[in-house]
Amino acid sequence: MKRVSPWSRARSFSSAGAPAIAVCALGLACVNVSVGDTATAGESGGQGTESASATASVSASASASASSMTATETSASATATTGESATVTDTDAGTATSTDTATTETDGATETSTSGGEAKIVGLSPDKLLTDDGPGQRVEALAVSPDGTKLVAALGGRRVVLFTLADGSSSVVHTIGNGDLFEAGAAVWGPHGFAVGTYSACLLFGEGGSLEHELADRCSYLALTDDGETLVRTTPTSVVAVDAATGESGKVASLSSSAGLGLGGSTVYVLDLTDADYVLRSLTLPELSAGQTYPQDVRQLFGGALRGTLFYSEAKVWTDFAGTPVSLETGGLEDQKRLIFSDDGRWTASLGFSGGVHIFDSESGAHVAEGIVVATASNGLAFDAGAERLFAGSEEGVQVFTILKE
Repeated sequence: MKRVSPWSRARSFSSAGAPAIAVCALGLACVNVSVGDTATAGESGGQGTESASATASVSASASASASSMTATETSASATATTGESATVTDTDAGTATSTDTATTETDGATETSTSGGEAKIVGLSPDKLLTDDGPGQRVEALAVSPDGTKLVAALGGRRVVLFTLADGSSSVVHTIGNGDLFEAGAAVWGPHGFAVGTYSACLLFGEGGSLEHELADRCSYLALTDDGETLVRTTPTSVVAVDAATGESGKVASLSSSAGLGLGGSTVYVLDLTDADYVLRSLTLPELSAGQTYPQDVRQLFGGALRGTLFYSEAKVWTDFAGTPVSLETGGLEDQKRLIFSDDGRWTASLGFSGGVHIFDSESGAHVAEGIVVATASNGLAFDAGAERLFAGSEEGVQVFTILKE
């Protein structure tokens, strides 16, 4: 049966002019199901996930040929009709506009937003599928190098695979032990190399892929400071600041049960599962000293200077948890499991279990593009540095999309 896009009906929306932090809520709880090559069993407390034994065979044939989304924009509102593939046309194209840049300091983080006069995203075009010769291509996590030339992916068969994006070549740089599993979405890349989280350790690799440090204990969530010098990781009951260059663990803050992590400037945001309640609070680097507790009821937390939350069908972007968020125009799509942001904060992308990938304007919440990818049990989503490409973890490998702009 053909999936009908929730954006296929005409919609009206109004623009909001604030930078955004995104929060998403899915179902009765945000649940990520981790499925092995033929079966995966286990418990993912750090992700709020309970895996079930299952044998999964997923096949997909996707064709993106039709563009049927048009949007006519005015200064404060727009009406859009969207089809299976998304294309946006701006009736004001060719009109000179001015660019305004605003800098805002919220929750200890400095954020810059730019509006007007810049290229707009009008669609996603499938480029290539990154795979290797190993068994099982399902992606659990991925990260792109700062210069956009390489990508690391945690693949089925317990492999950490390094891809060269120019030609798609690959090499296996590490294989985790029998019985170990990758944590969904737990991968970051900074100036000292990349890190991948598993159920048993946090693995730190050099830029070329050599394993430099193996930090014991389950590593469900990872984040890097803006300068890439501090890696913030979770264990089941704590947040730890790690020197990204040396792998040395520093300050530790206790949690009841880690359920989410975000990092903006010197402020660490944690989602703590306490007595069946999700508590959103902040800590301040370098000491990880206690900060504020926020009233938002959310189930998943993502992001940095912009933060995203998920709660059932609500996906929101925040610059300040004490302020008003931007609600993403999700069309009621409830199967989202990951939110990410472009480096400049202008764009938010989401990955769903079966709903494909979507890009939104972070300031207005407007839906601007949609791509097809089968991600029932896979994870991982990333923009490159210039938001020219989007990388999505699928059941069949890493799907690379070219981001179309005008």
